[in-house]
Amino acid sequence: MPGRLLVVALAVSGCSLGGYSQAEYSREADAARAELESAIGLALAEDQSACRVLSLGDRPCGGPAYFLAYSVTDADTARVQTLAARTGEIDRRANRALGLVSTCELRVAPPVEIRDGRCQFPVAVID
Repeated sequence: MPGRLLVVALAVSGCSLGGYSQAEYSREADAARAELESAIGLALAEDQSACRVLSLGDRPCGGPAYFLAYSVTDADTARVQTLAARTGEIDRRANRALGLVSTCELRVAPPVEIRDGRCQFPVAVID
């Protein structure tokens, strides 16, 4: 019973047994995403062939956590790819250290299109 109390206390306090907390993960993941979004910029493009989709993060059950559109003509592709890989590394470390779990549905990358001269995902219309 005392072991269970320790686990509950650690979970409530935001700490982990490995010294890596949910708060630390959130800060690190948010900073990595902000740096990636900055590297992507406005995703300007003149035609569809310049648009790409990044599969980002790493869900505990496998697969990407989210997607971003970018333009190969408006970003340093090597830098974008490096920063994208970093988001997966951050998630994988948190998955292990924090024992995170997720649903196991398959997330499929949305199509990317050019709107207003930018690579973007279609806007969902909800009635």
